[in-house]
Amino acid sequence: MGCGASVDSNASQARPSLAPLPPREENVLASIQENRPLDELPDCVADLHYGMPASLKQAPMRLLKITNVLAWTNLKVYEEVPPSACLNVPYSEVEDGLWDQTAVLSWRWGASKPAKLQHGYSPMLEQQFSELCEVLTRLRETGGLQYAWIDWCCVPQYSSSPMVEVMRSKVFYMRARAMIIIPTFHSLPADGIVRLLLVKATRALKRKGHKSPYCAIAADVIDRITRREMVAGREYFSRVWTLAERMARHGRSEQLCNWLSLEAWLGMVVDAMLKSTEDKTASQIYKKILGQEAGDLLDNILEPLAAAVKTGSMLVSEGLDEMVGQLFEMAVNMWKSKSILEEAPTKPWLLSYLEEAHTGVYQAWSEGDRVWAVYSYFCWKQLDQLQPTALLEALQDLARVAGAHRRHMLGLAKKLGVEKLLPVEEMDQRLLKAAETGDVGLVQELIDQGANTQLADEKNDNATALFVACQKGHLEVARALLAAGAPINGAKNSGCAPLHTAAMNGHTEVIQFLLEKGANKECSFSDGATPLYVAAEKGKVDPLKLLLEAGADKNVKLKKDGHTPLCIAVLNHHTECVKMLLAAGSDKNLGLKDGATPMYLAAEKGYDDCLQLLVDAKANTELGMESGATPLYIASQNNHVKCVELLIKAGANRNASRKDKATPLYISGERGHMDVVKILLEAGANMECTFQSGATPIYVAAQNNRVEVVKLLASKGANKLIKLKGGYTPLHSASLAGHLDVVKALVEAGVDKDLPLEDGATPLYLAAEKGHVELVKYLLSIGADKEKADNNGKKPKNVAKAGTGVGALL
Repeated sequence: MGCGASVDSNASQARPSLAPLPPREENVLASIQENRPLDELPDCVADLHYGMPASLKQAPMRLLKITNVLAWTNLKVYEEVPPSACLNVPYSEVEDGLWDQTAVLSWRWGASKPAKLQHGYSPMLEQQFSELCEVLTRLRETGGLQYAWIDWCCVPQYSSSPMVEVMRSKVFYMRARAMIIIPTFHSLPADGIVRLLLVKATRALKRKGHKSPYCAIAADVIDRITRREMVAGREYFSRVWTLAERMARHGRSEQLCNWLSLEAWLGMVVDAMLKSTEDKTASQIYKKILGQEAGDLLDNILEPLAAAVKTGSMLVSEGLDEMVGQLFEMAVNMWKSKSILEEAPTKPWLLSYLEEAHTGVYQAWSEGDRVWAVYSYFCWKQLDQLQPTALLEALQDLARVAGAHRRHMLGLAKKLGVEKLLPVEEMDQRLLKAAETGDVGLVQELIDQGANTQLADEKNDNATALFVACQKGHLEVARALLAAGAPINGAKNSGCAPLHTAAMNGHTEVIQFLLEKGANKECSFSDGATPLYVAAEKGKVDPLKLLLEAGADKNVKLKKDGHTPLCIAVLNHHTECVKMLLAAGSDKNLGLKDGATPMYLAAEKGYDDCLQLLVDAKANTELGMESGATPLYIASQNNHVKCVELLIKAGANRNASRKDKATPLYISGERGHMDVVKILLEAGANMECTFQSGATPIYVAAQNNRVEVVKLLASKGANKLIKLKGGYTPLHSASLAGHLDVVKALVEAGVDKDLPLEDGATPLYLAAEKGHVELVKYLLSIGADKEKADNNGKKPKNVAKAGTGVGALL
């Protein structure tokens, strides 16, 4: 995007029809000073020219003819500027006389650069272009300027690499006679008290106008802003490239009025003031520009202004209009005074910059711009700006130039995302050890020496010093590390963060501290487990309480199976955690991906205390697995008598079946769980419910040799003659399997001992065929007909299993 120009995504894209306004007076337009020849400029900026590599000096540069620019309807892209509208000459041939007729533009793009060349497109919006033309006209008429350098028009955007101009553009800003600042423009808020506030501030200024010319000037300009309903954006002075461009003007003793119109300047102050009610950092750079007294006034304005904005009433903030008017008066004074923004590219300045660049004072299109914007002031070495290793090398170069302590690099390296590329030193390893042992004195000593608090220990899954301190519960060490910029959410490769390990190990004071310092409550392992989840998993009640009170997500789910904190607390039988989660409003019916709810899991495990809590919380007793199994079904299957009683008392459907039609009575009968079968029968469970095969509880009990269940069901009137395919009854199933006691019970309950299948086979026939000697003896003893043949004429002796001795009995 040219030489570091950035885009204001909030810039107004609308092109409003502006009401005709009187021309601005001379004292509210940018003015111009006499140019200073190269040899009269300070060495720290003149060296940019003398140190420029020969290849950069010989490359041609472009200067636009102001007359042509004023004839355009918008800015033309480099590739569409006609040769007649510009000069193209090697930099080495541009003498002081030509620079004396040249202005450079420093601006914030109002729209993004398209990926491909679009005919007639310009990132400069209408309001910006109007402002530019007005200033260029004044500079041409009063200062005799003939040329302008504008990145969009003078730097290749699509046809070739822009890097030559990126490297040397600071020299253009240094040598040009004038620098023009054009911000973006926003519409004033359509609703609320902003317009009223500006009107009242204007009236307050007019009342004082006879006492101070600055009041009268400020009143006129604010009135103009209000009538236009457009305000200049605050973002311009927050750009790191603005800093670089401004620094090139060092040694000229320029004022703000030499750079931009008063309307633009006051608009920026208005915008910074308004945005600071939401984000106090929005006015940080403006307090620096305005100076101590005006900066303090701006601070004092913010609270009553926020109250007025919130309520939509000026009545809640008496005297606010007077304070705002005074701020505008002071801003006019600053516009006309020697700028305190004049910063020199010196070693002391660089050291100061390295100390504050990571704090967010300056905005950057990319984090690397924080380095590249100032790098060529101090180093002409050409590096690949796209490579992280080159970015770190540039940062290290600047640190060496400034004589910076290692700690100055650490904060900025973190901001740039290259802290992991910093070479590991012995003190870094010692810091990890000291954090683990809790030696806070040594930790602080190492921090002061410049130990890297960002370092992750590759031998310990990339754990940081803060991580191990939190893991061990060393609160004071954690305090020292965080104060030194340690990553509060710096996680191991597994995703385990300091808050996780503190929660897992029950270090409540550390947890409280991390939460107070803004640790991410929802940081997660690779599987999705958050600190709250692991606290519930490990049964850490106090950590769980702290995280719940902090608003952590109590229903977070694991990625693979969908476990929630409540589910895992139930599974691990952490009753107090279950109670706490339910009291906090956790979703009591939110289950796993397979459908298992917390109640299902409690019933499955037989945790009747957890189940009672869920019953009391009115959890749904009928939600269960995708198979259709309900909590009552799984409790019945696993013989958890107390859970079965609790669920039936809670109203669970005792006949709810799985997709295969198995019911709680069916499965408990199959498993032989007598106590459960009794409870279900007493609760009215259906004895004749049928499995998908047609089998009933008595049939499956007989099939599985559950004698007592068979007896109980028979005594309760269960159908003993229920038939499956082929005519199989419980008696046939028991005979085929050789379940002697079951056969006895059924015969004693009145079932015909010679009851045939559809093919004519009798119970004796089936027992003989399978070689069940004792069962054959029993059936013969009670008079079973050994001569009764099947439909094919075969008798029991004909099918008796060889080698079992059954044949001899028949």
